[in-house]
Amino acid sequence: MSKGCGVITKIDIGNDHRMVRARIKLNSRLERLRRIKRKRPIKINTEILEMHKEQFQLGISNRFNALEEKKPTLETFHKIMEEEAERFGKNGKDKPNEKLEEDMEIERLDENSKHSRKERQRQLLKKIEYTELNKLVKKKRRARQRRKRKEGIEKIIVNGIGPKKAYK
Repeated sequence: MSKGCGVITKIDIGNDHRMVRARIKLNSRLERLRRIKRKRPIKINTEILEMHKEQFQLGISNRFNALEEKKPTLETFHKIMEEEAERFGKNGKDKPNEKLEEDMEIERLDENSKHSRKERQRQLLKKIEYTELNKLVKKKRRARQRRKRKEGIEKIIVNGIGPKKAYK
């Protein structure tokens, strides 16, 4: 066995399985790859971009006119195009947030289920309180019966009378 792993015999779980501990060292290259944040491609709705075609072209031309003094590189060109496309045609931003009748009904049903769940919890708590109260009452009754028996036995011993007369 290597230095980084072993069987833990102190823990017994009732069958023939044993816990194993191991020390794992990840490759540093893998750790570096995990740390790299990859850009996700933006999702552009081309239909909305078509509707805003003139505004999109005007925005791009304005951005490039501002860069005339500097020579734009391929990265800046890509960045400008991406930003303008995202501004006009990003999925989900320009679509109105409509709630259908079916969605509203689902929300109502969800609220009702939450309310009924709370009611069931309240009823469960009331049931638990009731059972606890019953346990307490039974405990008190048993204690009273024990005390009466004890007193009756003491009368029998002290007075020397029979059990029938002591309990009458």
